[in-house]
Amino acid sequence: MPQPEDDALVSELQDHRDREEDVQQELADHRRLHSDHSNRVTELEGVRRDFKRHRYDDLRSGFQNEYLVLWMINEF
Repeated sequence: MPQPEDDALVSELQDHRDREEDVQQELADHRRLHSDHSNRVTELEGVRRDFKRHRYDDLRSGFQNEYLVLWMINEF
C-alpha cells in the first residue's frame, strides 16, 4: 500500500530528473561555447603565424599610406 513518504520520494526523484535534464542542456551549451572558442583561438593563431611569417613585427616595417591606415582604424 502506498505511503505518503512514497509520494515525497517520487516527487524528489522527478525533481532530480528535471535538474539532470537542465544540467545536460547546460553542459551541451558549454561544450558548444568551448568549441567556438577553440575554433577562434585556432583562427587567431593562424593570423599570428601569418603576421610573423610576413615579418610585420620587424622594427623597420611600416605602412606606405598612413591615411589609409588611419581610415581603416577609424572604420574598425
